[in-house]
Amino acid sequence: MFRHSLAVISLGLSLHSVIVACVANPDTNVHKSFEDLPSSFIARPRFEKPVFRPLGRILLQWNSIDEAEGYEIQMSDSQDFLLIEKTWIVRGLKLEIPLESEEGWWFRIRSFKTDMQSEWSTALKVTLSDR
Repeated sequence: MFRHSLAVISLGLSLHSVIVACVANPDTNVHKSFEDLPSSFIARPRFEKPVFRPLGRILLQWNSIDEAEGYEIQMSDSQDFLLIEKTWIVRGLKLEIPLESEEGWWFRIRSFKTDMQSEWSTALKVTLSDR
């Protein structure tokens, strides 16, 4: 029974290696570990809870991504971002802007570095009534 369990574990590890190899390099049968994967992935940031400032301004903040050189923030009046109202490129972790519409705005953010960018964050809706 012990040998049978060992064979199942061995088979499971082999299948895992094949799946990783297909993700890392689908044109070859070379087995690669996660450490061997190219560093072509950059994490996406997450918004923190917005801070409401005087005179209808909001402070957007997000978590730091170590590999990031900066962050791109987009604002839209719809969750699907079909029409982008404004775009900011920020090197820090904060952006303070006026929130002029009572209807509110949708925001999303992604991190970037040379020749690479993360996926967009989950969209965040901010309205003045959230105060």
